[in-house]
Amino acid sequence: MEEPTILSVSTSKLSFNCKNVATTLKECGVQCKITKNDSIVEKNSRLFHEIGCSIELFNFDKNNLKEKVWEPLKNEYNLGCGHLSIKDKYSGCIYEYLNDKKNSCMKKNNIRIY
Repeated sequence: MEEPTILSVSTSKLSFNCKNVATTLKECGVQCKITKNDSIVEKNSRLFHEIGCSIELFNFDKNNLKEKVWEPLKNEYNLGCGHLSIKDKYSGCIYEYLNDKKNSCMKKNNIRIY
């Protein structure tokens, strides 16, 4: 049985839209369910409103995560990071999961950015 896999992304850019994310993933051939969310996050001791999408992937080979999901979304929407959750297997920064040593969800002062 396939483990539930969820990628959460967000941005403070008001033009960000989960419907556009759905279109991008459809063009990449990815089956998913996308739920819009609004978050209040702290960065540098200030609170910010971010618009986000929780993307649940279906019938998906995780070996294609970088090429079919993360890279297209990162490039299209200029995302800094994302939180990946694979039930009972992994929960954390997508860059750490992809073993990408050039990028990280960590910024100054060890504050995670998602």
